[in-house]
Amino acid sequence: GEPESFDEAMQVDARKKWEQAMDEEHQALMENQTWDLVKLPEGKRALQNKW
Repeated sequence: GEPESFDEAMQVDARKKWEQAMDEEHQALMENQTWDLVKLPEGKRALQNKW
């Protein structure tokens, strides 16, 4: 199956394929201005995420 984490992706034979796919996805997110950085309200926590 496919790797379930960054660390797993970096340890498989197809590492270069995964690096390229991650770079392309990151670039698309940046080009599309997918998010805004904002200050977290006092007493609040950010949601965790998983790549």
